[in-house]
Amino acid sequence: MITLVSYGCFAFAGDCLRAHKDHSGRIPLGSLDWLTRVIVIACAAGIAVLGFLVFSRMWSEVLIALGNGATTTAISMAAAVTAVSVLANVMVISVHALDGSKETDQLHAFGAAVRRPLARADRMRRWCVARLDQRIAVRVRKAQRVMPVVNPGPDGRP
Repeated sequence: MITLVSYGCFAFAGDCLRAHKDHSGRIPLGSLDWLTRVIVIACAAGIAVLGFLVFSRMWSEVLIALGNGATTTAISMAAAVTAVSVLANVMVISVHALDGSKETDQLHAFGAAVRRPLARADRMRRWCVARLDQRIAVRVRKAQRVMPVVNPGPDGRP
């Protein structure tokens, strides 16, 4: 549950940061509004708390598994897993912040909204073309029965 909620918060923070990207793709810190700053600070605190929880849990599990004499191993294992956890959470924010722009999201939403009607119109055009091809072929055969085509000779006369 914590993973799902934290992912949602970090993705939201990344989306808020993405709204402040300039044309070069950077996020100038001076352009952030107060709400985005609060969200980013809260996410940084959340990453720190999650890192502490991961560190303490891994440290205690290694000590339980290997005994109290494995303090160095417990610290190094806990630090490694904590570093990976912190990097993964920072990566979630970074991916959402740096992936595309708000305009790209709007274009994807518009494309999804018109995809079905355009596909339906395309299917109807193809269906009409297929029916017209059949009708044209029937009328050509009928016209050939009424007035057979005479092959012209080399000089253009029948």
